[in-house]
Amino acid sequence: VYLMRPQLPLGCFDLCVIPRHDNPPARANVIVSEGPLNPMRPSTGRDARLGLILLGGPSAHHAFDVKDVLRQIDALLARTQAQGLHWVVTDSRRSPAALASRLAARRDLAFHSHRDTAPDWLPGMLASAAQAWISVDSMAMIFEALSAGAAVGLLDVSARRRDRITAIADDLRARGLVMTGL
Repeated sequence: VYLMRPQLPLGCFDLCVIPRHDNPPARANVIVSEGPLNPMRPSTGRDARLGLILLGGPSAHHAFDVKDVLRQIDALLARTQAQGLHWVVTDSRRSPAALASRLAARRDLAFHSHRDTAPDWLPGMLASAAQAWISVDSMAMIFEALSAGAAVGLLDVSARRRDRITAIADDLRARGLVMTGL
């Protein structure tokens, strides 16, 4: 069994589990996954008042404009203010230091640096949050949130180039699997 797209011919394996974004061929020994496999399972214990914002950072595929991300967070909070959501935000190892300092200073959300959270913190939050908004550079977190069953929205960051990774967000939007409209 091979997870992800193998470097060897697919016929070398009894079973290959390959994410949709890798464009796997239709073969008897291929199972197409929605994204990378992850440990999350759907949760029914959602807190309708809890919103989660997960932020990545610059990568080989995406740039990351801190001011633009903060503008999108402001728009999200303004749009959901009437819902009375309590917003929790976390960063990641790729997040710019300027982002963490700006978020930590805010009083309209609770910021938890990834450096200060336990390994089970994020899975617990994903299992509890009614909705999760995630920067599009963070594919693993997007698919973990979808697997957990949260309503998932995407925060846009610029693509450095158009490729199969940067196309994932557009595909999720086109298939109605994520919320849009910030």
